Amino acid sequence: MTQEIVLKDPTSLHEHPRNQEFFDDITGSKWDEFKTSIAQMGVMNPLIVTEDNTVISGWQRTRAALELGMKAVPCIVRQFESEDEILRCLIETNIRQRGRIDSNHFKQAAIIGEMERLYNIGKRGGDRHSEAFKQTKAGMNGSVTNQDDLADMMGLSPEHMRRIKSLLSITPELREFAEANDTPMGLLTSIAKTMGADAQREMVSQLGVFQQEVDSQVNKKIKEFLQKAQAEKQRQTEALLAKSSENQRLKEELASAKNKAVH
Repeated sequence: MTQEIVLKDPTSLHEHPRNQEFFDDITGSKWDEFKTSIAQMGVMNPLIVTEDNTVISGWQRTRAALELGMKAVPCIVRQFESEDEILRCLIETNIRQRGRIDSNHFKQAAIIGEMERLYNIGKRGGDRHSEAFKQTKAGMNGSVTNQDDLADMMGLSPEHMRRIKSLLSITPELREFAEANDTPMGLLTSIAKTMGADAQREMVSQLGVFQQEVDSQVNKKIKEFLQKAQAEKQRQTEALLAKSSENQRLKEELASAKNKAVH
């Protein structure tokens, strides 16, 4: 069935409130390349939006259009029967268009957890009578009835997907600390398997104290290096001034000697 494409002012569109929970914005050189492509070719694939102009698919194209000052972007306005149907479309279309899940591991875990909820996939494997399954009959890449199907849809091995999913048990405090310090995923999955929420919070508290001590020592060393650099710069400045004074003295002596020779 052909869907009508309408033009909308990108300033009238807004991001789905949970989009950032699952997907990162494109940044850096990739964003520059993406924006250049939009500037040269325009928005080739229509955005999918709700009747209230919430972007379900195409937020990065919307961002590019806004930065480029475009006055209109092509959109398909789609009616959804429930918020769950919106979320399923949001996640699946983003995965399909990006080709892979390039969000950080915590956001990947959020995607896995949400998709398992939407498709009623749990320890029992799946439920063909779930609301999401009834609505779609099949997922993006075929029937999604268990974790293996979900892993295949997401382009992950089942084992890797399970490791990522374990991050759902990481506390917000530890997640914030881990993201700030680039903690390796392997270490985080081990923590998730062996430490409960209280133990994680206690660890973060102790790590915070340790980090403060380390930061204090680092700052002390930085000050020492700075003082040493300042002293060296002062020494060089004084040496230059002394050399300049010596050169001036020699010039004066030479001039005096010339005057005496003339007379």
